[in-house]
Amino acid sequence: AAAATTTTTTTGTWRFCATGSGAAVGGGESAGILQDSSRFPFQEFERGPGNYGPARQVFARPFLLVCGADNGPGPCSAATYLSNVHWTASATFAPVLRDNDALLPPARALVESSNLILIGTPIENRLTRAMMASAEGGGTVNGGPSHQHRNPNHPPIRFIPGGDGLHLRLGPCLFRGEGIGVLFLWPHWNPTTETAGTRLVVAGLGKRGLANIMRMARPTIPPMMRAPFANQVPDFMVVDDDIFPKGTGGIVAAGFWGNHWEYVAENSFMRC
Repeated sequence: AAAATTTTTTTGTWRFCATGSGAAVGGGESAGILQDSSRFPFQEFERGPGNYGPARQVFARPFLLVCGADNGPGPCSAATYLSNVHWTASATFAPVLRDNDALLPPARALVESSNLILIGTPIENRLTRAMMASAEGGGTVNGGPSHQHRNPNHPPIRFIPGGDGLHLRLGPCLFRGEGIGVLFLWPHWNPTTETAGTRLVVAGLGKRGLANIMRMARPTIPPMMRAPFANQVPDFMVVDDDIFPKGTGGIVAAGFWGNHWEYVAENSFMRC
């Protein structure tokens, strides 16, 4: 009978041995079955090592900043700021793409294989719109392919047009007002390579809201800088106008999604 598959440790790293052959398939600091956390197939519908969060995990793989370019300079100015802070804090090259350029054929493969920071609401950013629409079964933009693989398990968050402006529904709460800013993690599954990744949406219900949530990206004690959204930022966060005068007192919602990207009250703080 063939020898059983075995797993051993050497110098603190996992090694996975093929059945019967004794040859190591992976291990050490190189690639391998257990080293590439994005390739576990269950992550198509659940959270796992390649997409578990928190927000800063979006920077753990090659990533792009994609900004909505048709509704004023706000989103692209925010993306440029984030890119510059990444370079200043950790010499990280953070490319910025406009949403219409990210949908062009030459960019699609790169966009699909990268983690993304999407700046702007679905009204402002085509990729944000396609990603969130695909969770409801749609997602095609301008004749292009769906930006997000269909996943019935997705965070319970929606942007809702209202008579007094855009509203935000997150779990049990409905947030209104131009001063509301939000960031949240969203899953991505690449069906071509069967790998998991993440998208981080950063948006405001108005210009003030985007400025408010960008407050969370500012260095606190320069020159001791961290990469933006890398310190004590969970899977999702909502802020209002009090973020400037009151600091963390301006956080009205924050928390972590469940294993199937659901809202979990025990993992969350809400003030609505």
